[in-house]
Amino acid sequence: MRRLFIMIVSAAFLTLETGATSVWAQSGLIAHWELTQNGNDKSGNGHHLVNHNVGFAGSKSGHFNGVDSWLELPPSNVPNLWKSGMTISAWIKTEQRLQDVIGDVLSCYDLTTHTGVNLSIMNYAGVTNAQSNHRNVFFGLDDGSGIPAWKNCGRPGNSQYVRSLVVFAGDLYAATWEPAKEDRGHVYRYAGKQKWVDCGAPSTANCIAAMAVYNGRLYVGSELYSGGGSSLPLSENQNPGGAVYRYEGSGKWTSMGRIADVRSVSALTVFDGKLYAGTGSTGAWRDTPRTRGMYRFDGVDKWVDCGCPDRRVVHLGVHNGHLYGLSYDDGGFFQYEGGKDWKRLG
Repeated sequence: MRRLFIMIVSAAFLTLETGATSVWAQSGLIAHWELTQNGNDKSGNGHHLVNHNVGFAGSKSGHFNGVDSWLELPPSNVPNLWKSGMTISAWIKTEQRLQDVIGDVLSCYDLTTHTGVNLSIMNYAGVTNAQSNHRNVFFGLDDGSGIPAWKNCGRPGNSQYVRSLVVFAGDLYAATWEPAKEDRGHVYRYAGKQKWVDCGAPSTANCIAAMAVYNGRLYVGSELYSGGGSSLPLSENQNPGGAVYRYEGSGKWTSMGRIADVRSVSALTVFDGKLYAGTGSTGAWRDTPRTRGMYRFDGVDKWVDCGCPDRRVVHLGVHNGHLYGLSYDDGGFFQYEGGKDWKRLG
């Protein structure tokens, strides 16, 4: 049976400590990579790793640079992981302040049989309005049995549009657009099957669009969403959004302040230890003044203007040490250069 490879890889700065990674089967140790000086297997089974730009000098661990560092077990040397049960153990360290995603710890997949395993740390920004995962450990298994059928998990409240999903404190949260005149945008916590627990409506606006976990707390942004852009009837609730709120638990929220004159917070993303907000999803591109750019959170009621690249900054993403903005206007794609400076990339 041909397998492609097994690898330990990181898309951000990742350190695997001494005695870091082991794979056990019911019959005993398959491989043990200490990663102190190289990728050699200490189990005696000869599953040595090929080094692709992983640093070992001057440390007792392997250091991955976040761009092109990974360790590969060649296809001809991959053991049969499916013969019996297995256990994966790894010691890892990531930087507290990140400028990238984190990525995989161990991955193995066979394109022929569609079987594989994946152990990773999920830290995803820009999905689409939200930072959907913040340092969540993920283990995935594909047994080649095909795609299971989708299950109906219910409808949160009176929502006609779930704007974003976020994992927080081990639970799944949903932010909604609820367009009726008497309705507001809510946040709900998934309680299994088709049950959603109402966590409150922090704003009078018809939509909560953006969500992110920042410093261990859940933050959300309010939006005035018409519905017209999705070919839906226009909302009767025309209350403006444009503020960010922090969840205190038990349906209680604390305002972090309104952002300038904006009517919507369209994205929240954590970059280099700071929370950033995109604000451009409501209003025509002709709107003036053009203040619907990006803002940085520096404390309650303190939102620092990070500029606007002459287009609305709607969605935010993080990749390889940079913060990026996406606009609805002309499909603009921009890289943040610091201060109030932006560079258009397409």
